[in-house]
Amino acid sequence: MSRGLAIACEIYYNIIDIKITKAVTNVEIQVCIGSGCHLKGAHYVIKRLKELVADNGTAKPVRLTASFCQESCTEGVVVRINGVVVKNVSIGNIDTIFREAVARR
Repeated sequence: MSRGLAIACEIYYNIIDIKITKAVTNVEIQVCIGSGCHLKGAHYVIKRLKELVADNGTAKPVRLTASFCQESCTEGVVVRINGVVVKNVSIGNIDTIFREAVARR
């Protein structure tokens, strides 16, 4: 993805890097914002993740970014956490997924 397009998407979805330090990020979360995931509620997942990251309160830095197609369009919102693809993410299960990701690191 071009840097300009990435910036436009981050502005549209109001996604920013949260709790980024000069140290290595412990948890990196990418949410697909391709058309399929967008229609399946990616914007709600992003909003909830932003709340969870803000409330995280741990010393573990979390980086939240957007990405385009993860090539699993028929399998719900797709999130990549530290390189591991998680499919069928929804507002109903994102809290558990986030807590497990933070606990693993």
